[in-house]
Amino acid sequence: MQPAIRTELNEMLAPLPDLAETMLEETGEFRPFGARLAAGGQPAVIDVAPTMRPPATR
Repeated sequence: MQPAIRTELNEMLAPLPDLAETMLEETGEFRPFGARLAAGGQPAVIDVAPTMRPPATR
């Protein structure tokens, strides 16, 4: 892997472990999330389902 690509990938993935830890601490579970690299090269975290709620139990 080229060094520039590795650097961008590391920058994009760096916030994900902290986000996962925060989700676990606050809710005890993970919602779907990920990261992307915008066309301009800016990393962004994607919260795939910010309003996703577990199904109601009857």
